[in-house]
Amino acid sequence: MIRFIGETLGLGLSAVAHATGRRHLRVIMSILLEPLFSGARLQRLEKGQGLFHTGRGVREVCLVRSSQVQLLRYILRGICLVMQSATSGMCLAAASACSSAYARNLGAAHLVLHRRAEHLSSSATSTDALVGHAHDLIPAGHILWTHVTSPFVTAETYANVIACYRQALTQGHDSLMTTTLLHAFLWNEKGPLNHDRQVEKWSRTQTLTPAHEINSAVFFAPIEIYSRLNDRIGDNPYLFPLDKLTAQDITWKADFVVAEQLFLRGLALT
Repeated sequence: MIRFIGETLGLGLSAVAHATGRRHLRVIMSILLEPLFSGARLQRLEKGQGLFHTGRGVREVCLVRSSQVQLLRYILRGICLVMQSATSGMCLAAASACSSAYARNLGAAHLVLHRRAEHLSSSATSTDALVGHAHDLIPAGHILWTHVTSPFVTAETYANVIACYRQALTQGHDSLMTTTLLHAFLWNEKGPLNHDRQVEKWSRTQTLTPAHEINSAVFFAPIEIYSRLNDRIGDNPYLFPLDKLTAQDITWKADFVVAEQLFLRGLALT
């Protein structure tokens, strides 16, 4: 559901696609958006009134003219999450509230929607349990496991990962996972992990042997790994580094703030 507080302008999605020449726009400032909505229907709503509702068709995108608009999503046990708060000059689309309906409307025969059981959908659910569930859903072939919390991984990146995975299997690797290279001084309670202070106490950060941080963008393995190890990687995974911007993973609130700024400033592709 999208709840509006104030005034909005609505314009059909097809008109927007025509006006933008179907180009992918990273960031559109308010001053550039206004001409796209010239002649659009003006709709005023009362505080708390809903306009888009989950399950309905995706037909419009709206430009907020004043006040505030909230995109709400209701999850298990009636908990309400505020997914976005849009103010004057910002856009919202029905697709944001109707993701499942939007996916169905694509008409892609290879796209299968699956609603996970409630006992596998809570914040307390173990990833190990989800590994077994993935095996139940996909009994043969290969599984590319990705996360919606990696919003800047593009189709091109996925294509490169798939090509690399196929090659890695021929080179003795049994799986693949994406990482972020850390050029940093890493310590635990016993001392440094990735540099020798007897050789040089403080070497240049750029010359440190990088460590691989798992960024959870992609885990790729044949179904045999799931069956034999109950895991999403094998014993010898290929480590596929992503640059820091692409690999931005939203786990904590601070991660969301950073990702939002990357998007607004056009520094990361979506």
